[in-house]
Amino acid sequence: MSKPSGGAPAHKHCPVCGVSISTSKTYCSTEHEEMDEKAQKRMKNFRTLTLLLMVGAMVALVGVSIFLRVHG
Repeated sequence: MSKPSGGAPAHKHCPVCGVSISTSKTYCSTEHEEMDEKAQKRMKNFRTLTLLLMVGAMVALVGVSIFLRVHG
């Protein structure tokens, strides 16, 4: 590993636990890679569900508004 101007060897950190790892790696272990992939999948599902709920709420509000104009 080469040393950048700061004096520490070139490295990066595992996104799960923060331990120093080689610049050629992304995670310190396959276990942490799998944990991060699961977390990203859960976050994607959460965002999708949130978007669907927001769109559903907007459709419901527009529907109620139209209903009240017609029958109000």
